[in-house]
Amino acid sequence: MANPYQQKVFQRKLIYLGIVVALLAASWVWRHYRVEPAALRLNLLEESRGDTDLLGSAARTALSGLRGFVTCGLWMEAIEQQKKNQWNSLERTVTQLTHLQPHLITPWLFQSWNLAYNVSVESDRVADKYFYITRGVQLLARGERQNRNQPNLRREIGFYIQNKVCQSDETNVMRSLFQLSCIPPAERDPRNFLDEKGNVKLDALKEFCLAHPQLARRLHSPPLPYDLRREYRKFRCATAREVVQFLADNYNVPSLYVDRLEDEQLWRQKAVRSNPLERFPVLPPRYEEYADGTREARRMYNDEDLTEEQFVEKRVPDEVDGFVVAKAWYGYSQECIPPPGQLPGDSEEPKDRNRQRRPKHMSSVVFRTSPARAQAYVAERLQAEGWFDAEPFELTEWFKPSPSALDVPPKIGEREARPWSSDAWRKAGQMWHRFGVDNHLLISDDEFAVKKGHEEDFKKKFRITGPDSPFPDPAALTDEEREELRAVQFLRMYHQYRGITNLNHYLITTRVEEQERTVTARKLMYQAEQLRIVAQDFNQSLEKYEHPDSMLAWRRVLEDNPAFRRDSSIQEWTVDTELMYHRLYRRLNEDKLKPDLALLAGLGQAVAGPPLGADWTLAPLFSRPQLQPEIEIVGPFDVDSEGKPLIFDVARDTVLVRRGLKAAPTPGPGAPTPGPPGAAVTQPPQPKQ
Repeated sequence: MANPYQQKVFQRKLIYLGIVVALLAASWVWRHYRVEPAALRLNLLEESRGDTDLLGSAARTALSGLRGFVTCGLWMEAIEQQKKNQWNSLERTVTQLTHLQPHLITPWLFQSWNLAYNVSVESDRVADKYFYITRGVQLLARGERQNRNQPNLRREIGFYIQNKVCQSDETNVMRSLFQLSCIPPAERDPRNFLDEKGNVKLDALKEFCLAHPQLARRLHSPPLPYDLRREYRKFRCATAREVVQFLADNYNVPSLYVDRLEDEQLWRQKAVRSNPLERFPVLPPRYEEYADGTREARRMYNDEDLTEEQFVEKRVPDEVDGFVVAKAWYGYSQECIPPPGQLPGDSEEPKDRNRQRRPKHMSSVVFRTSPARAQAYVAERLQAEGWFDAEPFELTEWFKPSPSALDVPPKIGEREARPWSSDAWRKAGQMWHRFGVDNHLLISDDEFAVKKGHEEDFKKKFRITGPDSPFPDPAALTDEEREELRAVQFLRMYHQYRGITNLNHYLITTRVEEQERTVTARKLMYQAEQLRIVAQDFNQSLEKYEHPDSMLAWRRVLEDNPAFRRDSSIQEWTVDTELMYHRLYRRLNEDKLKPDLALLAGLGQAVAGPPLGADWTLAPLFSRPQLQPEIEIVGPFDVDSEGKPLIFDVARDTVLVRRGLKAAPTPGPGAPTPGPPGAAVTQPPQPKQ
């Protein structure tokens, strides 16, 4: 039997054990019924913030207080690996970093940008650049899944795709690789297009081109160069064999679909990858899952935007490009920012801070312009690649006409014939209109007149003469005066944010570009340049330029839309078009320029009236590249039917300097400065004679 001292020790141990058990039970009850519901309500649990990462959670738990030291070491190691061009090791290090810092936004943004921008440009092959761009996008998409309701992460995914795929230096190759990512590998297998002797099976290639007309046209006749003076040719496949070689060289491009080496049966079935984060392009989900286990369809900014579920359910449309995918991500980013406020460009305070956040490093109103701007990029891309209307396109270079029926050039685009350009611009106009209405940047004339009257009364009553004039205390105002003060604030923000978003420019541009005559004029001038640069058929090119629905129709478009023609980009594009026509005419008529002056005079009179015909006849002489420091261009777009200038000197000089036809002027005091793209061009006052 134990002595009394041992009994007391045993009793104390029992008491301590009971206290420990009681405390553990109390803490479990407190955590289960108080802490966890509050954490769930405030989205503090890991599963409520996004997809859980079991491996990352285990690593963070094992490191405990050493996580900061390990993270710093990995950051330094990543920098060294990048300096040494150790790309595979760098990617592994980046993955480890994101495992240790899953809910810190900066590592996701920086490392994904590092892969998509810094690492990709170190590669020589465009396909390798494309690979690292896709890896950066997929990394950022994984970060978005682990950090729900982060508008900046969502927007950057769209921006990477838009900027690196659709607006890069190798944009024609990048866009083609992007479209290959959306085509099942079994369908674009190069072995499908070669016979046993290695010859191209034109019938199989013809069916492929008919199924993917936009890819075929992009490879056959790439968009015209942006730098119109150099007129270099972009990447293209000149023959059918080069098309098959392009498919073979890029067969292993990152894709939506299962690869043959992964599962041959699924490869034959053209199955989409089961893990959405392993697909490229990555798309936003249609259904959202929450921490409480519920799953519901999310509120979509635009019901027409693509989702990841659609890629599984149906075939990817041929017209899907990087801008379309970027637009979907831009729309997805709008869903987690507060709705617009009562004043123009303003935002409401977040009502649900777990699901609503303001964008960082960007004004909310500018952030909201992204979907509409992406749709405008879609329309511009269709124009650049020649998709104006339902007119099909012949692949003359790949399928030469011959007695064989298989060699007849196919007409692609007939199956999906539609008014491509008008539809795209109309949709862009609708999105810009919706943006203006939602953000109070588009109001009726009556409402504007009422607010303008209130503003004038208020300024007159309180002697407000400028933007720096102090406003009276709202508490000391009457109800009527406070209403007038709100009108003053409304109009001030109205004008400010309409200028910041360039809303008026996009509304005018979309309205004019969707018109049938504008589309036809642009199409004929596009075809004229393709004939001049690619086909070298100068006579047919001149016929396209001189068609009544071409340059003459474009002139009428400019005359009928003064605000549209004052746009700087439209002014410069018109000058470029005029210069290209001058160059073409001079090339065809240099030896007989004087006998053909009557023809030019007649065309000049048709567009500019009898007094201007004689001036335009001298245009080919002045369009000749000369060594003189100054050059004067006289053409059909100088003045309108009322004698007012269609093209201002500022825009004309900008183009001439860019093309090396004129020396850059030395800016003097009071000289006009060029505005941003889309800004209106104003003609400086001319001195009186």
